[in-house]
Amino acid sequence: MARKTAFLGLVLMLLLGSCKAPAYLPESEDIGTHAFGSYITIDLNEGKDLEGELISIDEEALLVLPQQGDLKIQSVPTENIKSFTLMYAQPKNYGWSIPVSVLITASHGVFAVFTAPINIVVTSVVTSRGQKAFTYRDQDISMEELKMFARFPQGLPPQIEVVDLK
Repeated sequence: MARKTAFLGLVLMLLLGSCKAPAYLPESEDIGTHAFGSYITIDLNEGKDLEGELISIDEEALLVLPQQGDLKIQSVPTENIKSFTLMYAQPKNYGWSIPVSVLITASHGVFAVFTAPINIVVTSVVTSRGQKAFTYRDQDISMEELKMFARFPQGLPPQIEVVDLK
């Protein structure tokens, strides 16, 4: 009984433990036509960490519209960035496949003792990778490449006022 409870707890943690992506991120099919910048989480060397929409990048700073709607656009100097994580589309959610594969394994009869752990491991790996499918970390992408994920990849146009962006 204790094993079943522990197993069900593990399955629930895998299903419910993933991070929720911001609603404004596009589905994977709509990446090329999306008008907003990607979601970025920035770990700073000094000060409070920042997360929100990537507006633009220049040689000296990133402009980020914080996730909380009442905050103004923040300018983050590039030398103050310790690390970042960028999410450019809604992640794939394969969490449902874990309990389904366990139930299907019941049809294996005696061999379920061997196939159930294999199915759990494989579906857990697939679920974990699906959550990270549309994500880049600072180790994966340079600041120059990061520009293509901003709302204004070529820089903020001169006729646009930062205070007017929402």
